[in-house]
Amino acid sequence: MENNDLNDKAGQLLIKSLLHCKNIKHLNFNNNYLSTMSAIELDCLALESTKLTQLELHCNNLSGKDMHNFIDNLNNYSLQILDLSWNSIGNNDNTIKLLGDRLSENKKLYDLNLSNNKIKSNHVPHLFQTISNNHTLIGLDLNGNEMKVDLDGVVRNLNDNKEIFHKLNY
Repeated sequence: MENNDLNDKAGQLLIKSLLHCKNIKHLNFNNNYLSTMSAIELDCLALESTKLTQLELHCNNLSGKDMHNFIDNLNNYSLQILDLSWNSIGNNDNTIKLLGDRLSENKKLYDLNLSNNKIKSNHVPHLFQTISNNHTLIGLDLNGNEMKVDLDGVVRNLNDNKEIFHKLNY
């Protein structure tokens, strides 16, 4: 489904039509225009499709508000790889806080791409504090947001290089 210029209505209808396909393992909706209505259907699809282990949603119009329910149900999915890069998940403080909470409990997801999602430096302390308890997640991409991780594992504000979170311990 990548690069098909699917708008939100087309995405919603297509995703809804996939609800009865129980053997889907990998879906790629990269580079479309999915947003609110598609996010609702993606939540239903991820709950129903117990074999869906990889979902790619790179470069759509998904906001934090759109994805709130999806993220709330994250631990009920079978997803192992989730690419949400180049969206706007960070534009909703509650959704980012919820994401941290869900990741602290998640035992399935091992690769999460949140690059270029407008995640602000003030989101970092809670996000990193909660994921420090997660021993399943081995890949977390946060490039293109308001932070960077230096070679010592210290998370720093991208704008002024100040320390935000001291150290990731694995």
